[in-house]
Amino acid sequence: MLSGEYEQVTKELMETIVEQVEGVRADQVKHGFNNKWKGQSGFPHQIDVSVEGENDLLLIECKMWKAPVDVERFLTFLARILDIRPTQPSLKIHASVVTTNNFDPGVRQLAEYYGIELDKVSSAVEFVIRYKHLFAVGVQDDMNRWTDSAQTELH
Repeated sequence: MLSGEYEQVTKELMETIVEQVEGVRADQVKHGFNNKWKGQSGFPHQIDVSVEGENDLLLIECKMWKAPVDVERFLTFLARILDIRPTQPSLKIHASVVTTNNFDPGVRQLAEYYGIELDKVSSAVEFVIRYKHLFAVGVQDDMNRWTDSAQTELH
């Protein structure tokens, strides 16, 4: 799987989830290079995957890396979130980073403090993502066919 495909899978998962859970239309899930959100500074930030609902905005950063996500890269994403938040006062912003590897310990500390969800893919053929702290969804590529499974974890 290439990084663009990783973002596409994330987008497709989110389309399915938000459509079924919240009634948000699939076309409200955006991704890719042209998915830009203007911050309070006026700067347009590229966000890998975003979902805009009636009351919520979900912003996802996808990192298909062989190395753990380091603090510097996480802080770049955090700065985007902190710049975008003031421009969306009527929406609750949920932020998430998904990666194929892991996270440096400092990233976990910062994410917990700022309320950013971190999710790791355990292998190249498995994909896991949480949605607003409610549940996790996994997809496994088996002989080039995607299958879905869901696990509910209400908090």
